[in-house]
Amino acid sequence: MPSSQSKSSKYVWLYIALIVAMMAVVKVSTVETAMKAEHRLVTSALGQTSSDYVYSHAADWYRTIAVDWEMHRTLENMFIPTDEERARSKGLEEFGNYLFKYMHERLEAFWRGLYMLFTRMWVLFLWLPFIPIVVFPAINHGWQIRNIKRTNFDYASPTKHIYAVATIKALLVILLTLIVAPIPMTPLIYPAILMICGILASVSVANIQKRL
Repeated sequence: MPSSQSKSSKYVWLYIALIVAMMAVVKVSTVETAMKAEHRLVTSALGQTSSDYVYSHAADWYRTIAVDWEMHRTLENMFIPTDEERARSKGLEEFGNYLFKYMHERLEAFWRGLYMLFTRMWVLFLWLPFIPIVVFPAINHGWQIRNIKRTNFDYASPTKHIYAVATIKALLVILLTLIVAPIPMTPLIYPAILMICGILASVSVANIQKRL
């Protein structure tokens, strides 16, 4: 049996592969259009003050990684030769122009996608304080229902328990996928998923087998 650590590692690599695959095919214009549309959605849903807070902190993160740590220049130099390097390659100055142009576009799409990811992370941070407010009462409610079932011999459904847990996992996977997807996303999706997960957590706990 594979260990839980090996399974987690496999999921991480699949997630990284998903990000790389999207960045390999998504156009820069597509990412830019999604960024502008999402900015409007964030401002409309959260207000100008919260929107400014999100985008200023995302910009700080981006500036730190891309500029201060010189990651932007490092990746450019790694995949794309400079004019001086091309000049020294006698007879091969035009070699690989299409490939280098493609790599430049992919890097630009990557950096725009990274900035979009940072903005979504900061939007998610705004909702973090609501997690205990939703999840803890839901779990407590489910536990009380389970205790009632233990006294009146009501049926604790293992099917409901299994499907509730599986749906929570599926929603988390969908959320992780949407966070890196180059499509405009309303910030209200986070509390919506949170509330659904709270209901499912209550159902799951309420249907834990009585002997456990």
